[in-house]
Amino acid sequence: MLQDFSKRFSPAIRGVVEFAKRIPGFSLLSQDDQVTLLKAGVFEVLLVRLACMFDTQTATMICLNGQVLKRDSIHNSSNARFLMDSMFDFADRMNSLRLSDAEIGLFSSVVVISADRPGLRNIDLIEKMQSKLRHCLQVVVTQNHPGQHHILDELMKKVPDLRT
Repeated sequence: MLQDFSKRFSPAIRGVVEFAKRIPGFSLLSQDDQVTLLKAGVFEVLLVRLACMFDTQTATMICLNGQVLKRDSIHNSSNARFLMDSMFDFADRMNSLRLSDAEIGLFSSVVVISADRPGLRNIDLIEKMQSKLRHCLQVVVTQNHPGQHHILDELMKKVPDLRT
């Protein structure tokens, strides 16, 4: 089962790593800080990226292989009911914001570039990078959602949810 899980998620994890390498300034960080940020943030970014695969209206999830799973069948065949409920709930809240791909990408960048990860060495540089990424996210969200100032706040509230 672990081998099957690894086989299915390895491409998604590699995708997050490749994504992170393209974040402006990421390559300027020491290899240790890069690894620390990736180890801490890879699952969180996967959750953000996979949120679009959950449809809470139909209570279904589209798997990486294209298979559609009903939420009830996942509950019945798995001991991971709490995890699945949490993922559906997160996806519902994330998808309700109706974010563009650019907004999701910038938010994912903010999630990766997080100066409060234990073990980081160059915290000042990471804080500056995150600040710039947050500013870019704010500009894009303001342009795409005029009059909806709550969206950025809602996104930032999701960071602790992702970590939980």
